[in-house]
Parts: sequence; structure tokens; C-alpha cells
Amino acid sequence: MKRILNSLFLFTLSLSAYSQGAPKQVPGTEGQKTHDEAKVNSTIPPFQFATSAGKFMTNADLPANKPVILALFSPTCDHCQRAVASIKDKMNLFGDAVIIFVTSISNYSELENFEKISEISLYPTIHVCAAQDAFIAKFFMPNWILPQVMVYNKQQKLQKIFYETVNTDSLMTYMRK
Repeated sequence: MKRILNSLFLFTLSLSAYSQGAPKQVPGTEGQKTHDEAKVNSTIPPFQFATSAGKFMTNADLPANKPVILALFSPTCDHCQRAVASIKDKMNLFGDAVIIFVTSISNYSELENFEKISEISLYPTIHVCAAQDAFIAKFFMPNWILPQVMVYNKQQKLQKIFYETVNTDSLMTYMRK
């Protein structure tokens, strides 16, 4: 039954993204532009992410006046796992910042295990989600540089994008701007 519900959930998520006119192009498509790098002071793009619990998270779920860290990751990426560990080690410094780790919808089945192994569920301000590849291609780098971390301040304006190497102290600096 759980398998059927998960399949139905993923089908609904796919339908939802394409019915909203999301581009069908996926990262790595040669000869076609898929990404314009987000500009400093741009706002968080509208999103609908799937959680491992089978729910959706959207912009409406973000609390007002809180910094947001939006990180593209893969549950099996060593760099990504080190970034998660680094953030967890200094979680007390992040206060009430919202941290969202986003992966491809094709990794959806790995989210629950990743949350268990990383013990992220102990932190109520950290969310692990999956997004349609079309969203990732549009708002993150198309060649999937991992991890990619976008830091938004309390006004939810983009301050900095980090690629591959993430220094936790640098995240703090940009969150406060």
C-alpha cells in the first residue's frame, strides 16, 4: 500500500509541475540555455518541494523575517554530506534560520534514509526535500555542482551563492546582511 501511495504521490508531483508550465528541459541539455544565475537581492523563487513524509513545502511555509539557506544536494554526495555535518556541528549559530536541502525528484526514495542517517529530523528548522528537475535546472546551476548553497537574509533576498565548498562561518556572514 505504501508503495502505491508513494507512486501516486510522485505522479501527482510530476503532473503538478508540468501543469504549471514548468520547462521540460533537464540539466545538462546541450545547446539550450537552462539557467540564468540568480542575482544578489533577488527573492526566493516560488517553489513546491516534496518532503519524505509525502507532504509539500512551499514559499508560504517559510516564516517571515527569518534567513533561509537553500542548498542543492544529493543524498549520496560526499561533499554534500560534509556540508550537512558542518551545518549540524554549528547549528546553535544558525538560530532560527530555515535550512532547506533540495535534491532531484529521482532521489526522492532516498530522503527518508538520509534523514535517519544524518539525524536531521532532530532540528525543526532543517528540511530535506525533492524538487522537479525542471525547477532545479531553472534556479540552480544546470551541471549540478554539488553542493550549491544559496543564502537569503531575513528579508529573503539572495546574498550569496556557494559552489562545492561551503564554509559555515561564511554562511553566517551573509545571513546577517
